[in-house]
Amino acid sequence: MPSRPSLVRRAASRARREVDARRGAVRGGPLLSIVIPMYNAETRIDACLKSVRKQRYREVEVVLVDDGSTDGTLAIARRHAAKDRRITVLTQANAGPSAARSTGVAQATGTYLTFVDADDLVTLDGLADAIASLEESGSDLALMPYERFRGNKTSTPRWIADLHSSPRRGVTIADQPDLLVNAIACSTLYRRSFWDEAGLEFPGVVYEDQSLTADAQVHARAVDVTTTLAYRWREETGSRSQVLSAGTLNAFFNAVESALAILDAVPGARHARTLQVLGNDMPHYLRAIPRVQDPAYVETLFDRLPALLDGVDAAELIPTAGVQFRVVYEIVRRGDKQRLFDFITQGGYDLNAHDGSVGPEGPMIHLPGWEAGDLPTAAFVVSERQSVLEPTILRSRDGVMTVWGFLRHLDDETSEPTARAWVGGSEIPVTRSEERPGLRLGAWRESYDHSVWEIPASGGKVELEVTFAGRTRRAAVREVDPEGSAGFESTAPTDGVTAVEVADEAITVVGGAVTALRSPVLTLKGGPTFPTTAARWGRGELPLPGGLYELVGAKVSQELRDQLPIPFETSTLRGFVVRTKKDGLGIRLVKPRADEAQTMYGHRALRRAYRERDVEVDTNVAMFQSYWAETATDSPLAISLELQKRRPDMQLYWGVLDHSVPVPDGMIPVVAGSPEWYDVLARAKYLVRNTELGAYTLLRPGQVHVQTFHGQPFKTMGASLWRDVERKPEFLVEHEATTRRSDYWSLITTPYEAADEFYRDNYFYDGPIHHEGLPRTDGLIGERAAEARARTRQLLGLRDDQIAVLHAATWREDQAGANNTSRDVQFVDLAKLAKELGPQYVILQRSHGSVARGTRRHGDRPGVIDVTDYPEINDLIVASDAAILDYSSLRFDFALTGRPMVFLVPDLDRYEGELRGFLFGFADSAPGPLVADKAGVVKALRDLDAVTRTFAADYDRFNQRFNRWHDGHATERLVDRMLEDFA
Repeated sequence: MPSRPSLVRRAASRARREVDARRGAVRGGPLLSIVIPMYNAETRIDACLKSVRKQRYREVEVVLVDDGSTDGTLAIARRHAAKDRRITVLTQANAGPSAARSTGVAQATGTYLTFVDADDLVTLDGLADAIASLEESGSDLALMPYERFRGNKTSTPRWIADLHSSPRRGVTIADQPDLLVNAIACSTLYRRSFWDEAGLEFPGVVYEDQSLTADAQVHARAVDVTTTLAYRWREETGSRSQVLSAGTLNAFFNAVESALAILDAVPGARHARTLQVLGNDMPHYLRAIPRVQDPAYVETLFDRLPALLDGVDAAELIPTAGVQFRVVYEIVRRGDKQRLFDFITQGGYDLNAHDGSVGPEGPMIHLPGWEAGDLPTAAFVVSERQSVLEPTILRSRDGVMTVWGFLRHLDDETSEPTARAWVGGSEIPVTRSEERPGLRLGAWRESYDHSVWEIPASGGKVELEVTFAGRTRRAAVREVDPEGSAGFESTAPTDGVTAVEVADEAITVVGGAVTALRSPVLTLKGGPTFPTTAARWGRGELPLPGGLYELVGAKVSQELRDQLPIPFETSTLRGFVVRTKKDGLGIRLVKPRADEAQTMYGHRALRRAYRERDVEVDTNVAMFQSYWAETATDSPLAISLELQKRRPDMQLYWGVLDHSVPVPDGMIPVVAGSPEWYDVLARAKYLVRNTELGAYTLLRPGQVHVQTFHGQPFKTMGASLWRDVERKPEFLVEHEATTRRSDYWSLITTPYEAADEFYRDNYFYDGPIHHEGLPRTDGLIGERAAEARARTRQLLGLRDDQIAVLHAATWREDQAGANNTSRDVQFVDLAKLAKELGPQYVILQRSHGSVARGTRRHGDRPGVIDVTDYPEINDLIVASDAAILDYSSLRFDFALTGRPMVFLVPDLDRYEGELRGFLFGFADSAPGPLVADKAGVVKALRDLDAVTRTFAADYDRFNQRFNRWHDGHATERLVDRMLEDFA
């Protein structure tokens, strides 16, 4: 490796380069060469080339090298070349990106050289800024900032933001080793004469940028750092570096080791780069452990990572490496793979789930392993990067801003946060507010709710500085809470609503002209007074359900505007008066729970107290819950009613989302997540649910968890789902199947004997199974079904001569969102379907429960009734004369009616092959026509008698196979067993 040049030689070289640059400009040749390797990039190359051709500098030479593409990439490139004489297109047999880049470099003739990947984009000014910097400084290369993007989401790595926060000229890694953090070739502009003089080349390996950029930095006599965003790096899950395996992990370690060997030429550079890799790069590979199925991946990690950690102290990584990753590093040092698996499955990557404190080394989080005390405490210290400050303006009134500004992830029971603020360089006073935003917005740590500040409002830029737990952060106050007074876009004074008063009996709007109180699930017309209860679906008057309600027609007076958001609480409701979109006014109803159950840190405390509580199980108490507590339904409902008959002295509790959820007479609702709910969870003899218990649950001696599930097994589930579809590693498959789920089951229900194996195989369950029918089906048979049909059709306004068609599509995994929500599936426009069928038909639109948890509803339309929020699916089944279904287990229940089913499944192959998959063949379990479009649906529905005749034999076989135990007495048999086996 050549030694570093003397100062004299450096100055002479700089002068020569400046002359070369001026010559290039005089001769009119290209100032910049951009080399772009291409391989099967037909969906991206057009956008890439459009961004390249828009550069500020016109003296650009673009060298495209097609590396043996087999799609339309080359044709697109040639079309651009035909329009722009600056583009040269070269072709070669496929040899990889290094060879393609080298071919391009050999062709390039510009004074400066850079690289662009065919998937990515360049900005308008970034390269121009870098050229201007090198022209002025004479440096060998310039490092340019980049961002990553996927769809409409963009992000800038923290280390790149820090490096490029201010410009630098003529620096080196010997003096400023942080230059090494920008280690991608595409965000570097090279002086071509330097490239040739240093003998730079791509090494022809995966992660080739590591060695190339290290080599360039070692040889560079001077480096510039620019601040204008230059490069937009598209993140694609299918790219070679994103599809992680033991092979790619090995390749990464090889590239890092090669780069570190090169950096040995500069004292201190190797260690500095090692810390950067461990802080910036390695976490990407550690995060992937829960989703890489290749068992050799973890083996490779334990084999290769210790060498990188050698000589690195945990405390050295506190500035950059996240606390969770430093703990993993210490586990890997000890070679304990099982401990790593335990760390991940116990939520080690979720910092918010764990308490914190402050120790001699700084603020810490008590991640799994903390209590053992055998790992260095420095490993548990929150990194400097993790304790960020991102202030939000909650309210602005009377010349004062209320700002929520907390240091993320920090806990300290011994001290309170403090703050200072500045405007235009002048310090202004700051006082603490007693407001607790976490009650509305959620707060993971108690310190967040002690970090609300009152600051004098001004027209200038406000900077807030917060000090807490030994950390101090400063940030500009930019973000605005859209529900508070600062969110109003119009600053003009407005007349209108002056107050909203919420009491037990009514919501009263003072002033303005409000015409309705409207939410996605409920609209109350009238005003200015609205009831706090509503009668929905024939269930009687109950408190309003949670959600955001818009006060239709409301204009907000300045008097009220200044106060938003305003909290309120009644005996049954809790919420806030808030700003809505377009400067409107609304009411946000939240879960009606006590303060300690409204925040995330409150739940941590409640769960800890629940687990630590010494309580005897009460044999006279049972607790029921369906889904996420939105309704009392399904098998738990049937079991609760049967227990009520058998044991009228028993206290029967229902977990409910809020007080709008109806429960059977004589049973006791408890709001899920409330202190009362945790109390019942701790002492109830029977816990009956159709979804899983929380991971924090502790079954005490004598407690019995009856897991009823919610429907017949058909779609891939458990181990086969996680292993084959979601492709989780085996340690997570086993954890999810056992520790996370089946270890809690005392008794499970299946519809028939053969279904037992689905749970034994997929959840490794060897406990008791009751396989004599699902209690949820009893209401679909006999007199109860007939009574429910008449009652429900009357409630929905259906005439006796109308044909009610239940449309109920299941959710799709690729449409799923956060918090168990999903977008709806709409293969057929139901309004158009209803119109084509005519007035004899009515479509009952039933969106899946995951869709119902969101905020979108289709609403009633001519010929279509939206029954998404109807609380009991059995009523809709018996009220219908036919059904349009797909892969939902609802078809097993609907078959008990004997009425025809049409299966709208245009995505059958994709659903089975890509999204979910089945435990057994779909066609064999769908006794009706399989159709792909509206025409097929219409044809089937217009001749339901023909559908019935055609599929009569299939229908009989279907019911014999899946429903032979469903005789109206399944609940009785199950409760018999509960009381006999678990007395």
